[in-house]
Amino acid sequence: MSNAISHDFNNYLQIILGSIEVVEKKHVFSDEIKDYFEKIRLATIDATTRVKLLQRFSGTSSVKSEYSPININDVVKDAILQTQPLWKNTSESKGISINIKVNEGLVKNLSGNKSELRTVVFNLIKNSIEAMPKGGTITFNTGMIDNFVYLQVSDDGIGIDLSNQEKIFQPLFTTKGFELGKGFGLTSSYSIIKEHNGSLKILESIAGKGTTIEILLPVTEEKIPEETEKTMSGSDKKIKILWVDDDSMIRHIVSDMCDILGYAVTVAENAYEALDLLNNESFHFIFTDIGMPGMNGWQLLDKIDELHKGKFVVGVVSGWGDQIKDEEKEAHVFNFIFTKPIKMKDLKKNIDYLISTNKINIE
Repeated sequence: MSNAISHDFNNYLQIILGSIEVVEKKHVFSDEIKDYFEKIRLATIDATTRVKLLQRFSGTSSVKSEYSPININDVVKDAILQTQPLWKNTSESKGISINIKVNEGLVKNLSGNKSELRTVVFNLIKNSIEAMPKGGTITFNTGMIDNFVYLQVSDDGIGIDLSNQEKIFQPLFTTKGFELGKGFGLTSSYSIIKEHNGSLKILESIAGKGTTIEILLPVTEEKIPEETEKTMSGSDKKIKILWVDDDSMIRHIVSDMCDILGYAVTVAENAYEALDLLNNESFHFIFTDIGMPGMNGWQLLDKIDELHKGKFVVGVVSGWGDQIKDEEKEAHVFNFIFTKPIKMKDLKKNIDYLISTNKINIE
């Protein structure tokens, strides 16, 4: 079930993320609209992380997350922005006022996955909101304890009974009723922090006065790389790509993404159409989905290897990317695996890398 869910979700997320990026590149928007796009982008990226966590929880994927140096204050800002519909819009529609207070300390960088840590803070905010049915204040404090970054999230809600404080991180444990919670939010948050070599605990909880939860994460000496605005341009249509996918919306989005990047892309809706195109046209790269009717992606790769051995740089772009087993990789001839959803800048970065490593001559 997790295989099917993750594959379908990743396909949908590719359409959402790709559509946002294409629209932003083609049109000029006000700052307000850009803020809404940023919320959608963060939610989409974090939904991708949730799918990966589901895969790891179910044992269908053992792929570890990519870590990079990040600042915990940035994570808090993103999570507050992302959850604004919960603590502001939804709450105010019910006549409830929830305030957010942030006390940023001077902190060192930590090494982690920003999206996963955003998920943790998201869960803590959601729990605090649900613990304050009449409204209140959620307070964030960040700072340093020895060689650890700390984040403390406090609310002035109903508190947690002493008998339940040791149980809240257990799977399926919830005191809110099944309609509000399934008992996985704090469990997954606890696992994420543990994988980051940190700790998550209840620092204090008093009935009727509120709860404070503390996260400790080890620091890193790595610096956060400065992001520079790079022009999204490819090579004036000199790079030729064949993209095979049975989903018409993905084919449409991929065409727009590649057009913006400056790549000449031809799309095929199935493996048979792709093979016909390969008999009559020349391409530098072939991207194929795996789950397709008739002839699937693996069978297409085998056929390409049989008919055009070594002529193209071929690879897989799939919602199952993180779940592909080693035996499947060894059974077929291909050059790379990309996991959906893939951002436009990552697509360009990966193609640039493939050009250099495969010594492709772009004429």
